[in-house]
Amino acid sequence: MILAKQNHKLSASGREALGRYIAARKLLPHFLNTRSIRNALDRVRLRQANRIARSAGGAKITADDLMTIEAPDLLASREFGQQAAAGSPLSDESEESFD
Repeated sequence: MILAKQNHKLSASGREALGRYIAARKLLPHFLNTRSIRNALDRVRLRQANRIARSAGGAKITADDLMTIEAPDLLASREFGQQAAAGSPLSDESEESFD
């Protein structure tokens, strides 16, 4: 799997969310299988990094934290629409850049 090659893993809820994402994405035009998923996972990893940075609050960040993709990292995708994104502070539209 793409994530394993990059030393990432999915939590149980992340695995379920990825399944929902793929099912929703397949219904949209221009779905290109691996390329579409790889691009989506790149965005997911950015949301994961933002989530960790926002929530760390001075706490120690573990290797497991850095490796684990959680459901909110996936559910913030615009493929889930505004309803799912409203429940998450991690939507694509609100991502901040950490330069």
